[in-house]
Amino acid sequence: MVLRWGGRLAMVSAILTLPLFVISLQLDARGGRSILIAQLLMQISSTLIFVVLTGLLRSFLVRNCLFRGADRPLFFLILLNCVYAAFSSMALLDPQSKEQFQTVLMTLVVALGMLQALFGYLLRRMENDLGGFKRAFSSLNVFTGVCLASLVLIPVGVLASAVADVMLATIFFREVDRQGHLPEDSPEP
Repeated sequence: MVLRWGGRLAMVSAILTLPLFVISLQLDARGGRSILIAQLLMQISSTLIFVVLTGLLRSFLVRNCLFRGADRPLFFLILLNCVYAAFSSMALLDPQSKEQFQTVLMTLVVALGMLQALFGYLLRRMENDLGGFKRAFSSLNVFTGVCLASLVLIPVGVLASAVADVMLATIFFREVDRQGHLPEDSPEP
């Protein structure tokens, strides 16, 4: 049940990623209270979706003993994403300090990209093939991370992240189907 919900959330994330990215770029050029509220809501919602999806992935990998090496990188991805959201929100709320926060925000994006790439690299060592998606999913995570860390290729990284979300949804849905076909008396892996 949780994985089915996670798969749906991953699809929602994939669908919303590009429009939210484009809208946030357009809103940066404007001002006003309603624009600020919209930006804060987008920041909070995208952070919540990321935290929940990454937490579900971490739980799925660790609970099923698929890959314990995912634990730390995913924990730090969640932590850094929350820190980024906090600094980004502070920059939105205090426009005079926005330039001061730019360096911190760029450093956090580079760190997030490097962690994402590390997670993708470590994922390759996992024995389970994630329903045939391990190689592609790990490669997309490496690619996304490299694009984010470069700062110049962030739009490409955002697109790759949306594709990775679709892949994650498929992994979750396939696992739900696989668990549905397990014999009643056999323990779950």
